[in-house]
Amino acid sequence: MELNWSKRMGSFDYDYYTRIENFVLIKETKKAIYLKLNNNLNIWFPKSCVKNFNNQSAYVWSKIYISNIYREREKQKIKLMKLKFPHNAIIAKEFTQDDIEKFEKELDAKME
Repeated sequence: MELNWSKRMGSFDYDYYTRIENFVLIKETKKAIYLKLNNNLNIWFPKSCVKNFNNQSAYVWSKIYISNIYREREKQKIKLMKLKFPHNAIIAKEFTQDDIEKFEKELDAKME
């Protein structure tokens, strides 16, 4: 079941769009949708960048998809660091590359 705002994919669109599956629609507004993806990331997507949307799958403009994934991952990494150091309102400690890699591995483990 396609929605009235969802456009159809054109023949050249497949090179520029990423297919996403197994998501849950959390919220829909006039201009955007908020999805919980299967890797536990909750991301807003503008409706203008989504095509062939239905309850099982959708195509999202790859540039927006990648940008939003990285942005949400960074938010989760900062949130995880704040949980590790709850006494710091602002993370004042300078993290080494090893610290950041540990946090990323822990975040990846939670996403799987």
